[in-house]
Amino acid sequence: MESGPKAISISEIGTLAKRLGEAIDLLGELGQRIHPNSRLSQARDHLQELNSLGTFPSSIEERLTTTSAINAGLCIIRVADAIRFGIPEGMTHALSRVTSGRLEIVGNSMWHQAESELLFGVAVLLGGAEVQLPLIYDVKSPDFIADFRTLRYSVEVKRPSSSKKVARKISSAANQIASFQNQPAVIAVDLTDVLNANIENGNPDQLLSSLDMRLEEMHVAAIRQINRNTRRPGFSRVALLIFYARIIVWQRIRDCWGPSFGLVLRGKLFEGACSGVLADGPGRFLQGIIHGFERVAGGKVWRY
Repeated sequence: MESGPKAISISEIGTLAKRLGEAIDLLGELGQRIHPNSRLSQARDHLQELNSLGTFPSSIEERLTTTSAINAGLCIIRVADAIRFGIPEGMTHALSRVTSGRLEIVGNSMWHQAESELLFGVAVLLGGAEVQLPLIYDVKSPDFIADFRTLRYSVEVKRPSSSKKVARKISSAANQIASFQNQPAVIAVDLTDVLNANIENGNPDQLLSSLDMRLEEMHVAAIRQINRNTRRPGFSRVALLIFYARIIVWQRIRDCWGPSFGLVLRGKLFEGACSGVLADGPGRFLQGIIHGFERVAGGKVWRY
């Protein structure tokens, strides 16, 4: 599937603020109270203020805050939509962490990592899997367990802060997989921080195409890394490798700034995982995750 970046209007920002407020209320009803000074509440208030002003910010610092508010808002809205009738056990830890910190702090952090886990968890959930906690949850456990049809997968979600740290994050994920039960695994890498550096003042289609090429280069390097290490326990269990990133491109038109949103995605199936005894299960799971991301992004998925 290919879909170009979609411009976000001020009226859509107002809708986003309203829906984020509703999502915060729903999470409270489900027992996950959101503090009035949390980053999610700050995101709602920031988006409401932009809607009232009727214009997007002009300074780089304010645009970074707006980018953070849009990403946090879109994530929590999709989470709330997916868990309307109850919070899946495997998403409770990430959900309790995602509200930490302040909105203006951007980049890789504990709450941004939690946001990545939640977003991938929702894609897995919408793709037809159940999201569970490991029976023994500690620092060596995977982030969550996904039950899809007849197979159970360990899922590790990583969010590197730079392209130089991608390989290290994949090795870390493989080590955690190796320390857990002998079952197929999924490594998901959120490259939002890597690909969103200084993205502004250009043609959204050209910028997103360039970013997509960077994503492809890093994905190919990661595939080679896994293939080189298949004799190692953690790497040998990797059935799926997913790279994804939420991209917000800022463009200046007639002296006014405005954002466009897109999601880039790559998925790789390793047919030899777990000695090649998994049949077509992982392939179907990959298609389910892709479908889940289409729903997460509202159809705004840029290539896979």
